Amino acid sequence: MMPPNASLLINPLQFPDEGNYIVKVNIQGNGTLSASQKIQVTVDDPVTKPVVQIHPPSGAVEYVGNMTLTCQVEGGTRLAYQWLKHGRPVHTSSTYFFSPQNNTLHIAPVMKEDIGNYSCLVKNPVSEMERSEVTLVESLQISPIGLPIHLNNVLACPSK
Repeated sequence: MMPPNASLLINPLQFPDEGNYIVKVNIQGNGTLSASQKIQVTVDDPVTKPVVQIHPPSGAVEYVGNMTLTCQVEGGTRLAYQWLKHGRPVHTSSTYFFSPQNNTLHIAPVMKEDIGNYSCLVKNPVSEMERSEVTLVESLQISPIGLPIHLNNVLACPSK
């Protein structure tokens, strides 16, 4: 307890300090006034730089193949994941699906419209980090007998 106002200082704050604290104040004068307040203290670790993995790394054929982008972090608590394409949020659609924690983006099937720069934003109450963009690049392959053109998506070098 810290005089003159009865503040509680927890320094350094550690994970075992997380929980509910109750402060109770009694004021004596012409009678006694009492009040109490419950305060919830949460402790969070900052988010580390995300790493994005793409599967399959060799690419996928348009309208046939699927791609999976997985976002991983080494540290952080109470993580919230968000996928961006060209800096804008990616939403669930007929071809975009997310894992329950949102750390994995499934593209099924891959289409030409899916080419672009993707990044993973991870945040929690005390920090946020975004993975530098990874790019799905267009590579066209024409069938020798004049069948439809297929699109292969391959991983390019991440942007810096």
